[in-house]
Amino acid sequence: MAEKYTADGNYEASIIRNEVDKQVNIIVSNAQAEAAKLEAEGEAEYMRLLAEAYNTDDKKDFYEFTLALDALKQSLTGDQKTVILDADSTLAQLLMDK
Repeated sequence: MAEKYTADGNYEASIIRNEVDKQVNIIVSNAQAEAAKLEAEGEAEYMRLLAEAYNTDDKKDFYEFTLALDALKQSLTGDQKTVILDADSTLAQLLMDK
């Protein structure tokens, strides 16, 4: 009798565990889908704001220039700092006061 009750209890427990695992998986999947949706919406808004902020040639040129400065800054690491720029580049013209 005790073995039957134990087996029945284990069977019911496995049914409950399976149902809980199923619900957890559904909740996690829904949360991940919502997070991906919110991230995509945020990225779209960021791109819209960038497009709006840099909608003229002057603003676009300034944005490209700041990106170039950031790239230059990141490339200047360590003790030895040598940069070779094309004479026509915006950075070279700025550094040479042209």
